[in-house]
Amino acid sequence: MIKMSTLTTLETLLAQFELHEPEMGREFRLSPHILMLGLGRNELTAWEASQLNYFYGPTNAAHFEFLLNALRVPPALAAKAVQTTGPLPSQGWQTSMATYDRIERIRVSPVEYELRYANKNGHYQLRLIAVPPTDEQRSAIEQGLAAAPELPLRALARGTPLPHVLQQTWNLIPAWETLTVSASTKTPDALALGVRFLCRALTLYPAHLLLWRGVNGEAVIRAFVENRLHQRQADFSAVTAALPATPAEFWAAPALPDIPPPPAIQSDPGLSAHLPLPSLWPKAEENRLFLDTVQKVYKNVPKKVLKLSQPKR
Repeated sequence: MIKMSTLTTLETLLAQFELHEPEMGREFRLSPHILMLGLGRNELTAWEASQLNYFYGPTNAAHFEFLLNALRVPPALAAKAVQTTGPLPSQGWQTSMATYDRIERIRVSPVEYELRYANKNGHYQLRLIAVPPTDEQRSAIEQGLAAAPELPLRALARGTPLPHVLQQTWNLIPAWETLTVSASTKTPDALALGVRFLCRALTLYPAHLLLWRGVNGEAVIRAFVENRLHQRQADFSAVTAALPATPAEFWAAPALPDIPPPPAIQSDPGLSAHLPLPSLWPKAEENRLFLDTVQKVYKNVPKKVLKLSQPKR
């Protein structure tokens, strides 16, 4: 268990981080993913995990497939896990909760991942116990998260899965044959439903994979923030050291260079990435074309706003 004093100290550190880097610091302080990573464990009720019943978007589907392949789930079980689920409650007010697949509870802690779920046939429990990484492997993961130049921890704070190359490099995803599988029933359909919810949960709650593998999230967050604060202080010291020491030197200094234009915005599709494929037209390619158009709008609006905000010369 994490002591309350540790949590208070981590919260204080994130508050200090927000003073120096407001945007990133606020993301970290308010992110539920960072919070669960700092706690070292997580438990979700049916209501909290209800979004697993509405698993939409091509980005989520791509990561779901990546996880299923990386877990090396047996082919027959994997084929059942990707099958379309039954009717969802949003498809009609007459639909009863007893008629569709749903998650009831998730509990994740170092080494152990437990899911409770149900469908129209009954309620099930699936517990997966992974072999913990070695001290060297865990240290490499923690150091990589704290110091990687592409800031994977910031992506995780937004609920975005870690890049596939990092997950493969750090061997984060355990193979199915190395897991100790304990299930209330191992009938193919019930077990496949559990695997489906597992891959969905690891997609929408990327911190769960780190918790499951026993990564010390509190140490990772602390190291990341301290590294950023030290680097910021070093950059500030370097800039101030180059400033003229006297007024005469200041006025004799050459003119400042022109301010470069803001960097191009690399925006993501935003909410459109999570939209289901529409059914406005009979042909699937026409619906796909409409969704692609919506995603382009999400990408281009920030660029247009940036262009309009730049002063005209």
